Amino acid sequence: MENQNNKSKSELGNEIIAKSTAKASGLAALPIPILDVAGIIFVQVNMVEKLADLYNIEIENKNKLFLSSVASSVITKLISELAGSAAAASKMDKLFGGSLIKASITGFSTTVMGEIYKKHFSNGGKLETIDSGAVVEYVQHEIASDNLSIQNLSSKLVNSVTS
Repeated sequence: MENQNNKSKSELGNEIIAKSTAKASGLAALPIPILDVAGIIFVQVNMVEKLADLYNIEIENKNKLFLSSVASSVITKLISELAGSAAAASKMDKLFGGSLIKASITGFSTTVMGEIYKKHFSNGGKLETIDSGAVVEYVQHEIASDNLSIQNLSSKLVNSVTS
């Protein structure tokens, strides 16, 4: 289905995800504990709501959406902290900076979250019916299509930093 600007729903969904990823990445770079996580949760919840609206999916209960965003944000924060510690131990933080590492990991997780919900909603799924199987299916698809190769991931990281 095309909108007035001749963009497909998929293209509009990609724009929603890209804008949300940029916002979440910017918030992750903030050196203010709690505020960064709260902001990222808000951005991710808002992204999923916009994707649901794009695909005419009614969100009956926002609790599951909020909880999945909290879980995603906490896991991402933990991974970011571990990556930051590993980078500091190897002196890579001098090259990349801790904030850049956190922003990149948060951007990646926000993109993955958006892609999973976009695919789910485009197939007619509702918020209440998404489960961990959707994550596994997404990862399997990305591995099979070589999108999660080290080369592609590093290319995406470089592109996100330079754009």
